[in-house]
Amino acid sequence: MTVQRRIDSRLGFGGVQLLVLAVLVVSVLGASCGKREASTSGGAQTPEQAAADPFNLTGLRAAFANASPGLQVIVDEAIGSIRARDYASALRQFEGIAQRKDLTKEQKKAVEELIAKLRGAGAGAMPR
Repeated sequence: MTVQRRIDSRLGFGGVQLLVLAVLVVSVLGASCGKREASTSGGAQTPEQAAADPFNLTGLRAAFANASPGLQVIVDEAIGSIRARDYASALRQFEGIAQRKDLTKEQKKAVEELIAKLRGAGAGAMPR
């Protein structure tokens, strides 16, 4: 008896069934890892993430990923002001965005957190 047949007879699975089972396990694990990453990207940052992305622009972009193209352009322009270190302009732009009625709760929260960080940066302190 070959090794494969001994495994098949002990487990009660054929080769194709084992392959299907392995694909299902990998799919479930991959899907759960993706959900974990998505849920942490818009939430609290680790200290390492905060050092690399002090304004949490990654979380902000994630919050606006499904926004209308027009709103995404406005947000991208405001992010450009942050990247140019023009915090006063970015603050004005994001304060305007925060007044929009079409923001989701997640978007509103992300913008409000960013505004607080910009106010801190404008006072001479880097955001925490």
